[in-house]
Amino acid sequence: MIGAKAIAAAKPDGYTIGQIPISVTRFSQLGTLQADPMKDFTYIARTSGQTFGIAVVPDSKFKTLKDMVTYAKSNPGKVTYAHAGVGGATHVGMEEFALAAGIQLNAIAYKGGSAALNDTLGGQVDMLADSSSWAPHVEAGKLRLLATWGEQRTPRFTTTPTLKELGFKVVVDAPNGIGAPAGLAANVETKLRDAFRFAVNSDEFKAVASRIDAPLMYLDGPDYKKYVAQMFQHETNLIERLKLKELLAKG
Repeated sequence: MIGAKAIAAAKPDGYTIGQIPISVTRFSQLGTLQADPMKDFTYIARTSGQTFGIAVVPDSKFKTLKDMVTYAKSNPGKVTYAHAGVGGATHVGMEEFALAAGIQLNAIAYKGGSAALNDTLGGQVDMLADSSSWAPHVEAGKLRLLATWGEQRTPRFTTTPTLKELGFKVVVDAPNGIGAPAGLAANVETKLRDAFRFAVNSDEFKAVASRIDAPLMYLDGPDYKKYVAQMFQHETNLIERLKLKELLAKG
């Protein structure tokens, strides 16, 4: 959000560009970002998303996500999960899932994914909700992956179902994009859009994205702007349903 604010405040000459994650639609409404995502940016491209999932230690009593949901329905608020911070994708995604499942979970906020991962591995919490920090630990047998959150199964873990497959209408892939300050000259915008279209379709980019479990989600700048507008309204509704402003006020 610091970077996004710097982009919004920069001179629109094409020399200051940067990452515009879709979370600008949430954090601008929560006051964490002092910029308007609908007015303050020129959108260049949407590039790739993230792979999120729910993981537990191997000896967890929850062998499947269904096991966890069944237990949580009988024990509201007793199942704990670690996430990377209030209002972030992992927190909001889990609470959206909990609403869809009709359960109440106990969210434990950490200052970043690393601390959340460590406490999950150490048995301090029941589950981890995170992007693919869990991947090497799942492959090493130190964690078990209950579900991923994308539209489709992730190529690296094809035996793990998605939330959508399991009957919950929740998809969270938190795509990232590239933007510049508002007011960019049309010819400069076109040049940058062409450059990023080429880059995202390159073998080099695809190889890196695959290595970090980042699904390709390319959209040209104008289409990314439309997507941002749709997500802004979606986030408005989620913020109200999940009472995120109240949660942040509590610290």
